[in-house]
Amino acid sequence: MPDNKKTEKPAVELKVGAYNPEPSVVVGSFFNGLTIPSDTSFQLYRNKQDASKLVLHGENEALDYDGSTKEDINNDYVVGVYDPTSKSIEFYKSSMLVSTVSSKASKAKKIPDIKQANVRYATKRNALGEEFGTKKARKAILDQERNRIDSTSLQSDSSFIYEKIATSTAHIPTPEEVKSNLLKDSPIPRFDEEATNVVDVYPLTSVIPKKEWPAIRVDEIIKQDDPKVQIQLLAHQRSRYLQKKLEKFDSSTSKRKEKFQILYYLSVLMGTYNNMRANSKENLRLKLQNPPEVILDSVIARFTVNRRGEFGKPKDKAFTIDPDHEDKLLLHILVLVLHLDDFYVDMGPMAQELSLKPSKLQQLFKYLGCTSKNATKLELDAMGYPASTKAVKVATLKVPFKAPTFVSTRGGPR
Repeated sequence: MPDNKKTEKPAVELKVGAYNPEPSVVVGSFFNGLTIPSDTSFQLYRNKQDASKLVLHGENEALDYDGSTKEDINNDYVVGVYDPTSKSIEFYKSSMLVSTVSSKASKAKKIPDIKQANVRYATKRNALGEEFGTKKARKAILDQERNRIDSTSLQSDSSFIYEKIATSTAHIPTPEEVKSNLLKDSPIPRFDEEATNVVDVYPLTSVIPKKEWPAIRVDEIIKQDDPKVQIQLLAHQRSRYLQKKLEKFDSSTSKRKEKFQILYYLSVLMGTYNNMRANSKENLRLKLQNPPEVILDSVIARFTVNRRGEFGKPKDKAFTIDPDHEDKLLLHILVLVLHLDDFYVDMGPMAQELSLKPSKLQQLFKYLGCTSKNATKLELDAMGYPASTKAVKVATLKVPFKAPTFVSTRGGPR
């Protein structure tokens, strides 16, 4: 008959090799049958204020493993490590962490597209900081969250912002209006950017207003044959440039009267420039040999500013020529010189005439859209220079014309 008694296994004697009361391992409580891939890395975090509070986080390419201690669960566990050689077991005090496994793919579906990996990392880092960080670290996280701008909250305000922008920019001038205002206040005479003939780039009326032409009476000057007598009838007599123009003047030209009118008006402007200290209308009238009233008033209005007296009150009919108006006066003078010299000006004598350094005169011509270059041998011969002359700077105005841009030369070389 068979023996119904159970077979008894021999008893195994075990001895406790060691007991470690200090926590050195943890137990993660996952679901049954869990297999963790070998490429999974884990990190254990301890609360600085309460050493019994632990957080476990592990991850691999597909899964996240998260666990933490729970206050309502008894954490008095030990882990035994058996050594079959010595038939001894070592015990280690341990805490049990209630743990979960989650798929990274499912989390990605729940996270808005705007959140990148670094944003998720920052969220986790902040969560750890709030739980285990120092007081200073938790305050920094709180300040960051308080100052964070939520883009979704701005959507409701976008129409209001757009409306405010539209209202604020309603009165901003267009580029064309800005250009028009700049040209209106510019010291450069009015010009025609579309001119196809160099004569039309700076119309004479841009320097000599139409209403002033009838007042320029030059019949008495034309009657005289002697240039030395003619220059005495101009508004400014101490000008080598005007003297040479009168000496070389071609009386047979069809526009003889117009040329004399330009010469006279140029003498008024040069006289004004050379008498900038004549700070009243009467003083300037005497210096300019009593020019027509309409011309004198126009020059004072365009090229001078009221002189301030005590307590900021303008003195009666007193004026001065500040650096900006000085540049404006010089630019108008040079436009008339261009017309008289067929838009080809020898810069050396003109710099001496106006007591300017060549560099500043060259800059003023540049503001008018002129180009400066060294005259060729043929040009030097035509101007009467000897063959041994090396370098003579000339300023020329050509078409097509590029609109100039003026920058005040205040403080520049004189």
